[in-house]
Amino acid sequence: MAKLGVKAVAKYGVKNIQKGAKGLKAKKFVATTVKQNRTVKAKKQAVKAKTKPKPVQSVSKGNNRKSNNSKGSVSKRWKVGDDVYKPTSKGKEPAWNTVRSRYWKNEAASANAIKKYGAENVARMKKGNAPQRYNPDKGGMESKELSHEPIPKRDGGKDFVPRWPQDHAKVDPFRRPGY
Repeated sequence: MAKLGVKAVAKYGVKNIQKGAKGLKAKKFVATTVKQNRTVKAKKQAVKAKTKPKPVQSVSKGNNRKSNNSKGSVSKRWKVGDDVYKPTSKGKEPAWNTVRSRYWKNEAASANAIKKYGAENVARMKKGNAPQRYNPDKGGMESKELSHEPIPKRDGGKDFVPRWPQDHAKVDPFRRPGY
């Protein structure tokens, strides 16, 4: 075998140079193919992104949206202020996580929300999260819960009352706050 140049060994490795032209060509072919596949995949993703543009929300003052329903029919989608049990856009009953999130969003939109919960909690509630407070018994933060009353959820109850975990445990024997 001829003397190998340092640059050649660094670039292709000793094994590939020992295999000769076949090994070297094969390695280059594989590397090139992988590179081309990545490029093709990236181009396809770019084309998909262009064909399906993301909806852009315009900010405007007042409600100047044109309604498709001239009869004044009810929209399929849930909006703040709607019933928390309103069916989803597909007509199905919403999951409990959805109902809970909707409840806190509606509470955040109420007139006295900042007085009742505080500005930080109202910001959380607008995202659908429950308000929080520091509990010295627990030694940390706790979130308000929705207690199904008078009929528990396990028995089919749909009505609920917001309560702190220890208050929830007082009315529900199956609720244990864990501290």
